[in-house]
Amino acid sequence: MAPHATRMRILVSTHRTRIAVTAGVVVGIVAALASWFSSEEVRTAVISSSVALLFGALAARGMRRSIERQLRDTVTNLMAVEGQLACANRELEQRVEQRTGELSEANRRLEAELTRRSQIEVELRQAQKLESVGQLASGIAHEINTPVQFVSDSCSFLESATADLIAVIDAYRTSLTELGGGDAAPAVTDAVERMHAIEADRDVAYLVEQIPLAIARALQGLGRVSAIVSAMKEFAYRDRREQAPADLNRAILSTLTVARNEYKYVAEVKTELEDLPLVTCHIGELNQVILNMVINSAHAIAEAKAVHDRPGMIAIRTRARAMRVEIEIEDNGCGIPHDALDKIFDPFYTTKEIGKGTGQGLAIARSVVERHAGKIEVTSRVGQGTTFLIKLPVLGRDGTGPIPTALAS
Repeated sequence: MAPHATRMRILVSTHRTRIAVTAGVVVGIVAALASWFSSEEVRTAVISSSVALLFGALAARGMRRSIERQLRDTVTNLMAVEGQLACANRELEQRVEQRTGELSEANRRLEAELTRRSQIEVELRQAQKLESVGQLASGIAHEINTPVQFVSDSCSFLESATADLIAVIDAYRTSLTELGGGDAAPAVTDAVERMHAIEADRDVAYLVEQIPLAIARALQGLGRVSAIVSAMKEFAYRDRREQAPADLNRAILSTLTVARNEYKYVAEVKTELEDLPLVTCHIGELNQVILNMVINSAHAIAEAKAVHDRPGMIAIRTRARAMRVEIEIEDNGCGIPHDALDKIFDPFYTTKEIGKGTGQGLAIARSVVERHAGKIEVTSRVGQGTTFLIKLPVLGRDGTGPIPTALAS
């Protein structure tokens, strides 16, 4: 804007100077000619020429002023146009910046949506897989339960029958002792001795002692199988579409029964389960969360055992806190580095060796807890262990679950 105005001012000033110099030169020439020639005709001609030159100078002056006005108008118009262009440029820059910001935000939202969809697809595939496994496990548990019940009933019968037989054997022994004493006939004495010999040969005393113990162990094993089958059926229970009140302590114990093979060789599990109100939730999903946490702790303890030969420990605690419940899972495993704490819940992130982890366990756990309007907190120290704290609302995700009697009172 300033350079155009400066150029216009320089042109106008130069034009004025040229006109003034030209007029001065002409007047000087006319005055010289008037003094040079003495005749009246010449003077008249000179004066006429001077007048003509004067009028020409005046006309030139008027023309100059007109040109100056045109130049000023042009400069003004140019300055106005330049201002409009500058304003348009600023507005265009603002629009470009705004649109760039909108595009950046749209790209960010698109990336977040793609990431979310990818995670949902992974979780969906995992959920479908778990649902299929759960249905199979439920069917297998049902099929196992029937023959186990047959065997259990038979063992119970054998237990009572053995007790009766042992009672009969004791009676026989008493009778044999009575028959063999005193002045019994030789035939009776021989029969008693043969019976004692057969008892010694067959080790009846050992059988009388061990058969009841064997039956008791069989019944104990069948009881454990029944507990596992029952836990599998509960763990594989298909959730309803709506949330429903559930006993978290019972779900934790069932999950520990199912997961026993994962931790029994590396750690001892201790439970400190306080009385909890029924929690409105999808209990099948929370079973999966507990399972993932316990397996994760077992793997961390196994890794720590390779470095430090110490007993493994997994402690599971529950407690009620007003309108929420808390589940704490603590282990003395290898711990999590501080710089990895923010990444452990990311899908596919894992610190385990290739083939020993997919990086989905904790990601699915956090997703499930967040869908329940809950929260997972984690604290860890490398070489000492990790503690996960799960907080869940008692009344469910939207707070519309039935209020437990303990809380209502």
